[in-house]
Amino acid sequence: MTFAFVLIHRFIYMAIQLQLVGGSEAWIWSHTLLSALVNGLAAVVLFAALDKFKLRINGIANSENSRSLAGLGISPAGFRSAVASLTPATRLNLILR
Repeated sequence: MTFAFVLIHRFIYMAIQLQLVGGSEAWIWSHTLLSALVNGLAAVVLFAALDKFKLRINGIANSENSRSLAGLGISPAGFRSAVASLTPATRLNLILR
């Protein structure tokens, strides 16, 4: 899907460049296909990594650490909602500790 979006993006960019702006940029198929392929592979790797981090955060909420949170008056559901409200940078910082 990402592969197709990169090709569509490049086509729209070239149409605007040639028709509206009056540019004379050449269409380089090899560069376009290679960039679409690399972009698609990067998307697969990033989505897999983000999914792994998501499972790890949920695992923290469901682990024995959540029992110790009960002593503080925090439920596992409350912990999960608190984690969901964190910024991505803060989540990453918590995961990498």
